[in-house]
Amino acid sequence: DITLRKNSRWIGKRCKVLVDEVGKKGGFVSRNESYKPVILKEKLKLGSYSRCKIVNVTEKYLIGKIF
Repeated sequence: DITLRKNSRWIGKRCKVLVDEVGKKGGFVSRNESYKPVILKEKLKLGSYSRCKIVNVTEKYLIGKIF
């Protein structure tokens, strides 16, 4: 519950992320400046940087959308 509340503070924020692994469900896992995991569904290249907006969260990760 505490982690979900803390992650919820990220909703609506824009951040620069580094794509660092392929996700288990077809998306990509990236990391923001605070090293928080951000899930992106768009087709991306490993090792690339992208700008995204956080649109949702879970207890374990943030969910972003490329803009």
